[in-house]
Amino acid sequence: IEVFGFGLVHVTSNWVEESGMDGTTTGQEAIYTGDRTNAVETNPKLQLIVTGNTIKNASYSPARRGAIRITDYNGGQTLASTVQNNTFQLAGASSTNWQSSYILAPTGSTISGNVLNP
Repeated sequence: IEVFGFGLVHVTSNWVEESGMDGTTTGQEAIYTGDRTNAVETNPKLQLIVTGNTIKNASYSPARRGAIRITDYNGGQTLASTVQNNTFQLAGASSTNWQSSYILAPTGSTISGNVLNP
């Protein structure tokens, strides 16, 4: 799932399975968001609420880029976001630090209630 836009965007209740395989060593994310700006118009900053999704990668876990990545490449165009109450089934994920490896979001984001299932 790729999200490009502005304002408040909800990514809710999706099932993403076996994503990420693209032939590279870094792979792709199951959910990726990017802030895009232009000089023509002024829009509200991007803010995400990612909740209630299931990300299942039984035979291939998302590579180093993470399962959910909310980017802020344009410096402050993406606000702190919420990644909450999602279920992950990631082969080989460490049960102690999996959220810091697989959920990447801007500083100040709320990351809570996510569950790693075997």
